[in-house]
Amino acid sequence: MILYSTSHENLSNINLDDNDKYSVTSIPKKNVKKTISLGVVAISFLFANTSSEAKSHTYTTFSFEKNTNIKEVNKIVSREEKSNINFLKMRYCMQIQELGLLEENWDGYGATKVLPTCISNAQNIINYKAIICDCIQDIYANPNGTISILWENENEESVGLEIGEKKLSYYVVRKNGNEFINNVPFSELQYNKLSAYIAQL
Repeated sequence: MILYSTSHENLSNINLDDNDKYSVTSIPKKNVKKTISLGVVAISFLFANTSSEAKSHTYTTFSFEKNTNIKEVNKIVSREEKSNINFLKMRYCMQIQELGLLEENWDGYGATKVLPTCISNAQNIINYKAIICDCIQDIYANPNGTISILWENENEESVGLEIGEKKLSYYVVRKNGNEFINNVPFSELQYNKLSAYIAQL
């Protein structure tokens, strides 16, 4: 059996033998039609666990008839990619909601309970269409009642966001220099600027 996983511009195939061992190779999307024409295939998506523990993957598979049109495959792939994005956004929104369960003095040093408005603002940012959630590394409460979200890539470049009741602040750490944006109002303009920094990670 052959499984395919989407990853940006490449598809990876995993050949499973009788001992359930596998090897992974990348196949450019332009060559997928040749592979599909060989017979029945399955499309698979990887959902990476963002915790520090070993990554786990869930596979969703679909079968196609021989010589399936590549446009039809791309439609299904696109639909499932959107489903994956929605799943991630929903998971992080639930994680943000759970921060509201923290009581006063939750850190033992007089921390304020997470403010409901901050929870709503954070969820709105996560759900904004241009915000990418793939490289979120942490979501946590701050002692002043605000919420922070950290995006980080494998090169230790990062975007850190703090969400308040009426304003947000964020910093960008990159190899070619750092930037700080402090106390700007919630707006589509700021969301798009933030998403552009995140997309560069």
